[in-house]
Amino acid sequence: MRQVFIKIIKFLVQKIFSFLWRICIPFELLRLKRRYKNYHIEHFHKGKGEMFKFLLTSPNHEKIFLKKDNKLTEWWNRLNSNFQIAKKKPNHLSFNDKADILEFILSKSDLKKHTLLKSIDRKHKEYHQEFLEQCIDLSEEQYTVNRRRIDDILEYFYLNGIASYDHENSNFVLQNNTLFLVDLESLQFLPQFNSAQNGK
Repeated sequence: MRQVFIKIIKFLVQKIFSFLWRICIPFELLRLKRRYKNYHIEHFHKGKGEMFKFLLTSPNHEKIFLKKDNKLTEWWNRLNSNFQIAKKKPNHLSFNDKADILEFILSKSDLKKHTLLKSIDRKHKEYHQEFLEQCIDLSEEQYTVNRRRIDDILEYFYLNGIASYDHENSNFVLQNNTLFLVDLESLQFLPQFNSAQNGK
């Protein structure tokens, strides 16, 4: 009985978060339009995860994929980290935790080449990726890719102190037979790596 009650509570919390998340979208879009006045900005509907996703197009038609947190999504991260309301349990509690990992990736060219990461903005709790129009989204296309290639990339990140808590085929895109890791907020430092970093 207790387990059933817990499942009901978790389900209701997820629904409440989903409702509040949708309410936040137009406000986050408005804030971005004030900052990027010369850009065309639209909400990006594809994908999963708690972060807000937007596609920015510059006056010279350069496209940037922006993912951002706000107080609501950070609250959700802390709640999920403590009680595992969603299927996957992250270790990071705020955008700064994600930013630590993203900045580490940017500093390592051999890691960055497996991503589309461009920059991180801690102040606005967002990170920017290159947007590939001519690519295969493995989450939607009926495309078979060698799973070993995906595992090799994830293993390489693991050897560099970074583990994924939620990466499957759907978290990769393919262009010109090159795989790129996306949804970088699903990466987290291994505990032993965190200890080594804090000990410096």
